[in-house]
Amino acid sequence: MKQLLFNKIRLEEKFSEVHKFTFYMLILLLSLSIKLYAQIIYDREIGSFNYAYTFCVNMTGYFYVIDLSNNEVIKLDSLGNDTKIIGGYGSDNNSFDTPSDIYATTLNVYVADKFNDRIQIFDKDLNFISSLYASSIDNEIYKFRYPIGIGVSEQGDMFILDSDNSRILKFTSSGKFIMPIGTYESGNFALINPKVLTIYNNKIFVVDNQRLLIFDLYGNNVTTLNLDFIPININSTYYGITINSSSKIYYSISKNNFNNYEFREFVPKINEVINDSIIFNNKLYILTPSKIIIYKFTTE
Repeated sequence: MKQLLFNKIRLEEKFSEVHKFTFYMLILLLSLSIKLYAQIIYDREIGSFNYAYTFCVNMTGYFYVIDLSNNEVIKLDSLGNDTKIIGGYGSDNNSFDTPSDIYATTLNVYVADKFNDRIQIFDKDLNFISSLYASSIDNEIYKFRYPIGIGVSEQGDMFILDSDNSRILKFTSSGKFIMPIGTYESGNFALINPKVLTIYNNKIFVVDNQRLLIFDLYGNNVTTLNLDFIPININSTYYGITINSSSKIYYSISKNNFNNYEFREFVPKINEVINDSIIFNNKLYILTPSKIIIYKFTTE
């Protein structure tokens, strides 16, 4: 009888140990799953602008901001110090008439100069290099008008968002026309009212009304997504991609096929509208008309 009672106690102890092990494993897995989802915490603010419209960052950490009220491009270091300002209203090499988009590589900076019908190319220190004018294109069919977007592939090809003709035009780095993208021949992928584009993960992402259209770099249709919010801007770096409304940011740091991207929503507590956003080096940078607000991704 004592032996039976002893065996019963041992069985209960083992059963209890199994439950304890299961419980602790569940706690461990839960804590790991929590750490997989980064928190976003406020860090600091940099810059001071009259009406910052859009921005970009190159791989060395320099920011280039379009201040639309002054028709200016401002270069900032990571601490927010202005290192150079160019612009002012005009049509010479260092002035603009409504600069609408900007893209930076390690060496060059590209500006879509909307009402001058041109793309301005500068070096990283904003010294003028060259221009691609719509008037320089031989074929009248492929002259762009009112460019509002510019993206550059790793191969150096330029993708210009032609707002007047609702299409993307692809050029070589030397300005030779290659092909149109998103025209009526694209069927359901034809652009209707494109707003902005970005090049991410070797694909072209275009915001068109409340649709997000994705093409490969050769103009082939990839996928389309209907958005349940009004997108204002889209931006990307090697570190991730963001789409923002005037009050929210949707971001992804995945580099899988788009169908597997996990877009998460972030609503910052700020008292200004959001004009643009970008992910760089484990931080989220939010552009308002007056400044850049920085948040950190953390698992702590």
